[in-house]
Amino acid sequence: MATRGRPKKQRFKAAEGSPITDKQAQSYGSRIVELMKELGKDTLSPSDIVADAKKPEVAYHSFFEWDDKRASDLYRLRQAGSMTRSIVEVVITREDKPPTKMRAFFNVQDGKHKGYAKREYVFSHADTREQVIGRAFQEARSWANRYESYTELSAIVKVIKDEVQKNATCKPKVQKGKKR
Repeated sequence: MATRGRPKKQRFKAAEGSPITDKQAQSYGSRIVELMKELGKDTLSPSDIVADAKKPEVAYHSFFEWDDKRASDLYRLRQAGSMTRSIVEVVITREDKPPTKMRAFFNVQDGKHKGYAKREYVFSHADTREQVIGRAFQEARSWANRYESYTELSAIVKVIKDEVQKNATCKPKVQKGKKR
């Protein structure tokens, strides 16, 4: 319990599915709050955080890739993923209905290969379909957890949490990110 006049230490944890540990989340979160105070800002831009991270003594320095060649290659991989996720297919199911836009490619693990597969392939194979459905439930749970403190969204959050609980057997078969 915090004593009067002394600020209470904030507690941070790693978000579900994140590439950092709870211990790192505590360290990084504390540093970000400290940086806000140092800079006299209520909000920080990614540039503020990267500029701070350039200092080797900063807690999250090692989270970033400092080799420019490797960083540029990794960035292009992120761009490729972003581009692929941005493509939708226009599907006409019935002539008397307007066309439906559906995501064209999904990131899945298919045997030893991880990558983007066409929607038709993903939906027609039980393993890849289960991965996508499981990931959808995971994303819904994360969304509900992120916004549960907003009373304006409480009805939606309750429905999501109830549905996710009903379908708790659907878990994504995805490899977890490496802990740094």
